[in-house]
Amino acid sequence: NALGQFRDERAATALEAVLKKGDASYYVEAMSAHALGQTRSPRAFDALSKVAMARESANDVVRSQALTGMCELKDERALPIALEWTKRGKSNAVRGAATMALGKLGQLSDKAKDQAYDRLIELLSDDWLRVRLNAVAALADLKDVRALGELSRTVDRDLDGRVIRYAREAMARIRDGADKG
Repeated sequence: NALGQFRDERAATALEAVLKKGDASYYVEAMSAHALGQTRSPRAFDALSKVAMARESANDVVRSQALTGMCELKDERALPIALEWTKRGKSNAVRGAATMALGKLGQLSDKAKDQAYDRLIELLSDDWLRVRLNAVAALADLKDVRALGELSRTVDRDLDGRVIRYAREAMARIRDGADKG
């Protein structure tokens, strides 16, 4: 994990080697994927999208951290991958990570923001709790005032108190961050 703090190719090469070779511990591979994204190496996206996203692991921890690493790259090419992994039928652990990734990737451009916003609104009514919670948090990260109405409806209709509390807090964060002009 500490190698991710270095923005040089030697750290990226070492982390990429761990992903290609594999490790006895899935968690070592997962943290290598996350750290590789933090290095912001030009070749990190290919390693994360091809090697790490294809890796099977317990609780899909490697894929989840690969998505987190892609967010660290601040590369819009990760948006379609995150959108794909939020679909029903995919691993719930990865769906949760992909939902959070949409909040970060949506901040990169207006086009990305619109795509992420549309999908996050759909995910507010998902069957899985972690996806709903992460969708609320991701909408708060986007700070898009269009989400206030949907978050208000979520407060009114969701049965889980955690989702309701998160939605109220997200609405407050969006209002605080809204342009006053």
